[in-house]
Amino acid sequence: MALPGECVSTGAAPPYEGAAAEICQSAAGYYVGYLDLDGQPYSRESDYYADRDELDRLWLVDCVMWRGWRSVVHPEVAGFWREDEHPNAPDDGPQGLYDIFNKFPGIGFPEKEASDD
Repeated sequence: MALPGECVSTGAAPPYEGAAAEICQSAAGYYVGYLDLDGQPYSRESDYYADRDELDRLWLVDCVMWRGWRSVVHPEVAGFWREDEHPNAPDDGPQGLYDIFNKFPGIGFPEKEASDD
């Protein structure tokens, strides 16, 4: 858990007006975070993940392990949450995960391969 004000989701100011969270990479792995105007890391909002595509799929359905007490909305679904469902997203589109899955049917998770055990 991050300390209050340590990352944007816990009260730190965004790096600049209109900044959007994105998937970033460091030596430790991929994470959701903010970059400053020079493209340098500003804050890490999530835990680290080994696979970028897995993190993107998890972020689309808000299943990322966040450092703060609030999650960060994926840019592709920012308008799909009601204010009472997700406090940092606008209320200007279809409501809830049901509509997100209808709009983005390809976000399902890959099937595990059967083992010969």
